[in-house]
Amino acid sequence: GAQFSQALVRIGKGRDATWAALAQAATALPADGVLVITGANDLGIDGWIRRLRERLGEPLRVHARAKAKVAQFRRGDGAFPPPPATRVPRNVDGTDTLQVEPGVFSGDGLDEGTALLLTHLATLALPTPRLIADLGCGAGHLALGALTRWPTAQALCLDADHRAIDSVARNLDDLGWRARATVVWWDAAEALPTAERADLILINPPAHQGDEVSIAPALAMFRATAALLAPGGTVLVVANRRLPYEQPLTQLFVQQPLWRPGTITVVATTAGFKLLSVRHE
Repeated sequence: GAQFSQALVRIGKGRDATWAALAQAATALPADGVLVITGANDLGIDGWIRRLRERLGEPLRVHARAKAKVAQFRRGDGAFPPPPATRVPRNVDGTDTLQVEPGVFSGDGLDEGTALLLTHLATLALPTPRLIADLGCGAGHLALGALTRWPTAQALCLDADHRAIDSVARNLDDLGWRARATVVWWDAAEALPTAERADLILINPPAHQGDEVSIAPALAMFRATAALLAPGGTVLVVANRRLPYEQPLTQLFVQQPLWRPGTITVVATTAGFKLLSVRHE
């Protein structure tokens, strides 16, 4: 509800995500406030400047560099209706759906990696977990799939994207499962928000930092996982087949484990993805 004199929005790849950010920024500005938008030329900054010009009039100023622009607009009274949350399949057979805020991963449908993990989550022979952790939970596909299979389990849902946290909390409410899960806005560079250990950890890690392919976010998650996993627990990681996750997982859980060494196996593969299991014996 606070008001600010200026708000800055960096455009993203998804149009709905950028519109949602603009709508949020606009609500924080009075009529004489300044809305600033920035982005790379190859992400379509010129198109966004044109769209804002249609709503707000001519920009106060445009700063141009070789590959990007920044434009300033007076807020005025232009309308910024936020895009609604979309509904995407919750499971592989599409019998149910989840709400996903604009810009959240899997907002355009169930991705192949998530589908691979969900398919095998329903059939893997695992002990009944007391606590399940979903790192980078998104809208909650994996955590909710695990809670469905194990009705007595509790879940810890963690994500660095606040839009994802809003999505998973809403989906838990829709299912009447809010009491079965703890939802925390958390980045893997931070300390873990709990001292509890999880018996089952599910990870579909992001493969990008900004616009660049990077395994750094996954490595940060793996380090957190090493401290979060309970003795005898299991980690399931789904990833693009080309990403070299086996080596850092081996280092963390086999070569230099916090306690008893574990085993790493490839549970399943598709043309583009692999499902890895890390288990402490």
